[in-house]
Amino acid sequence: MRSNFLTVLIFFCLAITCKAQNFITQEHSYLTDFVFNPAVAGSEENTVALMSFKRNWTGIKTAPATAMLNIHTKATNLGLSKSKKFNTHVVSKIGLGLGVYSDRNGPLTTRGFQIAYAYHLLLNKETKLSMGLSSKLMQYGLNQDVFVLYDPNDPIVGNDRVSRFMLNFNFGFLVYHKKFHAGIASTNIGDFNDNYYKFYYEETVRALYLHGGYKFNFANSVLEPNILLRSAKNEKKMDVVLKYYYKDIFWTSLGWSSPSFNSVCVAVKRKNISLGYLFEFSTAPLYKYSYGNHLVFMGYNFN
Repeated sequence: MRSNFLTVLIFFCLAITCKAQNFITQEHSYLTDFVFNPAVAGSEENTVALMSFKRNWTGIKTAPATAMLNIHTKATNLGLSKSKKFNTHVVSKIGLGLGVYSDRNGPLTTRGFQIAYAYHLLLNKETKLSMGLSSKLMQYGLNQDVFVLYDPNDPIVGNDRVSRFMLNFNFGFLVYHKKFHAGIASTNIGDFNDNYYKFYYEETVRALYLHGGYKFNFANSVLEPNILLRSAKNEKKMDVVLKYYYKDIFWTSLGWSSPSFNSVCVAVKRKNISLGYLFEFSTAPLYKYSYGNHLVFMGYNFN
């Protein structure tokens, strides 16, 4: 009995630590910046949808797993410019986005969705500035049924499920061109934390993101280095990803994330559909007992 309780307690503490270091919305940021910067909504000419599923620490029971769907588009792609109720000139500058995600980490569950609005301004002939705001509603759950207790009347942890809903907002700017992009965003700008249950939803922590990338074009290929800097609490993190695109049928990437994560990604594209796989590994001690992190994704580009 004692050993079971200690096992659950150790995993629970480990899960909280990892949540503080790896935000849920950060998990898939190397696929789309929209997860943390709402200004990205509408920055592509077409409607872009991305579905992904990631499993961390493969081989370890009840290890974290995250599923996510993100879709964003220009308002004109929704036919709003054809309606007499809307100003065509204004609609052409609007971007809209929707994100849905679900994360399970041992006894912890997080579900949420966000809706984003972005307004795009022309800086010059080929460069635009976008300003975006998103609101997100999140549900945090703690399944206490898995805990083995000495005191069933414990006021904090008992044989029950704790569930809380939280509303928050993200805000960001993006300057983009067909060859480069640079942005800044702040997540969770509202201060709505319920301190009593703060221990299990680190996703509400306010964070500042700086990100950018540049495309080097060659005859049949494109090389695109990307960088992402994140600051939250007293933690600073940097991601560097180098992507290589061959024509419009294949792309691959190599990534490094501080302090000790590395990743390899490959994806193929057939017409409007992209399918990909990413493997992430680390030199951290925990990864000696697992088979790394695995992510599969599918993207669809609506023309």
